[in-house]
Amino acid sequence: SIGASLMFQLASLALLSLAEPLTSSSTNSPSSPAANVIQTIEDYIFASLWMAYHQTPSNFPSTTTSCEEHVAQLGQLLQHWGPSYFEGTDDSSNSVPSSGGWAYAFPLLLAQQYNTALTHLAEVGSGTGLLQATHLGLIMYHAGIPLYDFNLQPSQLEESKQNDKDASGKQLLSKLIVSYASAFQTADPKTALEYLVRLPDPTSTGTATASIGQFAKKQIRRLLLETRAFEPLAGKVSSNGSRESATDTSATPSSSLPAMDCYFSSAEVSSILADAAVDTLREGNKADAAELFALAGRYGSLLSLLNCELASHLVDVSPGEGGGSGEQLQQQQESEERRFVPLHARSFLFFAF
Repeated sequence: SIGASLMFQLASLALLSLAEPLTSSSTNSPSSPAANVIQTIEDYIFASLWMAYHQTPSNFPSTTTSCEEHVAQLGQLLQHWGPSYFEGTDDSSNSVPSSGGWAYAFPLLLAQQYNTALTHLAEVGSGTGLLQATHLGLIMYHAGIPLYDFNLQPSQLEESKQNDKDASGKQLLSKLIVSYASAFQTADPKTALEYLVRLPDPTSTGTATASIGQFAKKQIRRLLLETRAFEPLAGKVSSNGSRESATDTSATPSSSLPAMDCYFSSAEVSSILADAAVDTLREGNKADAAELFALAGRYGSLLSLLNCELASHLVDVSPGEGGGSGEQLQQQQESEERRFVPLHARSFLFFAF
C-alpha cells in the first residue's frame, strides 16, 4: 500500500540521517520513523550496526563513541537479554529450541560475540548444534577470525590479555572438535582422526597453521586407546616384522591404507604409537602396550615388557615369607626380576633366530 511504502521510505531517510531512537519504549513516547518499521531482531541488529558504522566522531563531532564501542555495547546488550529473550523458552528447560539455538546465536554472531554464540549452539542444539558449532568454528578459525567475544574493556588493549583471548578461542574450538569426534569415534575412527588432526595448537600464536601440534597428537593417542582401532589407524605388522604403512603420497583417509600415514611421516606414526603404548602401560594394559610397541617398531621396549612379564610369572614371593617387611619383599622381587631378565632376553633371541 501507499502508506506502507511511505513508511519504509521515511525509515530509510531516518537511517540515512542517523535519527534515533531505533525503537519506541511506549506508544506515547516520541520515536523516529525507523522505529515504526523495526519489528524483528534482525531489523534491530541491522539498524544498530548501521548506526555503529556511521554514527562516529568523524560524522558527528559532538560524539566520542567509536564504531568499535557501539558494537561492543550491542554485544553486551544481547548477552544481558540472554537466550530466553530470543528463543522464547525458559533457560532451565532441557528441550531443544525450535530454532536449534540459532535464534540467539545469529544475533550474537552479528555482534561479534563468537565464543558465546558457538557455545550456545553446542549446548542447546543437541547433536546437530554440536555439529554446526564445530564446523562453523573450524571455518572461522581457518579464516583468521578470532573466536572470542568482542569487547572494549581497558585490559583488552594489553598484549597479555589479547593472548589470553586467543587462547580461550582455541580452547573452545578444541572442546568442540574433541566432543564431536568422540561422538562417533567407535563407529568411524578414521573420520574421528580427520577432525583431531585439525585441533589447534594452544602453544602457537596468531592464525591457524598447517602443523599438527602436541595437543592433537595426545588426542590421537587417546583415540587409539579408547577405540583399539589399531589396524585401520596404524596398519599391522607384516611378515618381515615391519609396519605396513602408506607409501603412496596420494593416499587419502578414505583409502584402505592406514589413516595415520595420510597425515604423519612414518617416524611420526611410530613415535605416536610408542607414546600410546607407554600411556596404556601406565594403566596396566600390557597386551595393548605390546601390540603398540610392535606396530611402532620399538622392539627393544617390547622385549623389556616381555621380560618383565615373564619375570613376574617365574618369581613367586609369598607375603610375609622370611619374616621380611613389605618393602624388603618388594626389593627382593625387583632383584629377582633383574636376575631373570638377561636369561629371558637370550632365550627370546634364540627362538627369534
